[in-house]
Amino acid sequence: MMLVQIIGTIVLVVALVRVLAGLRRDRTDTSTLLLVLALCALLYITLLPEHFTKVLTLLAFNRPLDAFLTVASVTSLLLCLMVYLRVNDLYRNLMKGGLAPLPAGGRRGASADIAVIIPVYNAEESLGGTLDALEAQDHPPVDVIIVDDGSTDRSPAIAREFAERSRHRVTVLEQDNQGPAAARNRGVEATEADVIVFLDADCVPLPGWLAILTGALGDDVVGVSCGYFPANPEHLVARFVDHEIARRQERYLGKDVDTLATYATAYRRDAFLAAGGFSTDFRKASGEDFDFAFILHKHGGRLIFTDATRVGHHHPADLGTYLRQQFYRGYWRVLIYLHNIDKFVNGDSYTGYEAQSQFILANLAVLSLPAAAIHTAAPAIGLGLLLASNLPLGLWASRREPSMLLVAPVLASLRSLAGSVGVYAYFLDKLLGRVG
Repeated sequence: MMLVQIIGTIVLVVALVRVLAGLRRDRTDTSTLLLVLALCALLYITLLPEHFTKVLTLLAFNRPLDAFLTVASVTSLLLCLMVYLRVNDLYRNLMKGGLAPLPAGGRRGASADIAVIIPVYNAEESLGGTLDALEAQDHPPVDVIIVDDGSTDRSPAIAREFAERSRHRVTVLEQDNQGPAAARNRGVEATEADVIVFLDADCVPLPGWLAILTGALGDDVVGVSCGYFPANPEHLVARFVDHEIARRQERYLGKDVDTLATYATAYRRDAFLAAGGFSTDFRKASGEDFDFAFILHKHGGRLIFTDATRVGHHHPADLGTYLRQQFYRGYWRVLIYLHNIDKFVNGDSYTGYEAQSQFILANLAVLSLPAAAIHTAAPAIGLGLLLASNLPLGLWASRREPSMLLVAPVLASLRSLAGSVGVYAYFLDKLLGRVG
């Protein structure tokens, strides 16, 4: 037994050293480290509950060294993880094969015909500001296609009023509610423009936005997105969302990416069509853009992010709205990974392994509550791990807003719990035949 403990301890230390070494060389981000730790903890508790109980008992009797050696005796499970890391590059290369290359394309940037497509659903409070900002762009007239996705408010009327006064060539389309993926696809079908620009109905572009965004496209760049700032910064939750997204986008700068959100994004039309457009399996605004970007990237398309321009974006203003949004993000992320299993295995350029590690830690936090019957410290450990995993976000955000040191870890942990519920809801709906 002593030999097993020694081997397990060596495996644990070597695995952690490998991950930390990757961090120093910028080959592994913090989300990967969290995933390693969270996955090991989940496997340990799930597969060896009696062993875990023994560890808790040793801790209860103030024997931490014995508890560590007990854990070390089973850390040979990490050997499997190390093997996975070794074959990871091979798997990544295999997933890139088998897709047709993208066409070379025609006119680009300022010389190209441009169409701005705006999907709309019950956006009467923000749509007017979006259209006014688009009208004010210092750019020659373009095609503007507004696709109303079954709104029940004044959105269609606002769109028609804009069409009457705009200097642009405006087309207003209406359809039954099918989701933003179907709405954007219909907008593309209604134009022959070389460049397709998607703009959400709750975004307010800065002056010069359209020229800068479309000017970044080229024969080697098929998609480009930009940063944003909160259009409603008076709300705490909206500011938190902005900090979280800004931290992720900071990793984008100067790099090719595999993920673009379509709130304010330009694509070459030929590349968009070659990749098949947005999947209409996504019936809500919760992942169809990432799914499409993943596919386009695997076709060989180069995607970039620019901070040379931005748009104002209306984020959720209250906690309830934010958690409902995150519930659906978790719900539809399951479909993203079913379509792109390589991103579940390898992570992506926007979140790394954050979604996977946060799901595991959120479940551990929930499981720790009934574990209080075994050891009273279990809930504190489970919830503490979840909060601690989001502390780096709090530290980063606190540089911009000091109160976020405490606020960000709490809101991020609630986000992870809501998203995890969404994951289970998807599988339940799948079991009941409510999703295809």
